[in-house]
Amino acid sequence: MLRQLIRRLHEAETAGHGQYAVCVTGDHSTPVLFGDHSHEPVPFTIAHVRHVVKQMGGPAIVSKIPLVHIAHPPTSDGQTTLGTIAQAAKQARKLKKPAAIQTTGDSVSSFGEAAAAAGFLGRFPGSEVMQLVQQFTGRV
Repeated sequence: MLRQLIRRLHEAETAGHGQYAVCVTGDHSTPVLFGDHSHEPVPFTIAHVRHVVKQMGGPAIVSKIPLVHIAHPPTSDGQTTLGTIAQAAKQARKLKKPAAIQTTGDSVSSFGEAAAAAGFLGRFPGSEVMQLVQQFTGRV
């Protein structure tokens, strides 16, 4: 599913329909030892789609990612979640926000709790996630 998302976002960028970033994280940790949710750190990664495409081998590789149907549940007003997201994206494009300042990243090459602890962002509370995303995308 994430690979399909990268392909679609890359296609949108290439067509001039915005610039996108992808953030992957968890909403909470569930350590096996406790068997329940905890307040332990969760991994967090964020990257511009163009950089993800480059790391995946370039546009020629990404354009070959097969697209399959992914069902989206309806919202309370009957619209699909995807339709709601598309409307929000159209509104965001109208705002013409400035591009974000580029960062060079860090040396972390895997996605997990231990690897994330060595990352550029270090440890931060969940209440700061949206602020980090906004700063990264230049929407502050």
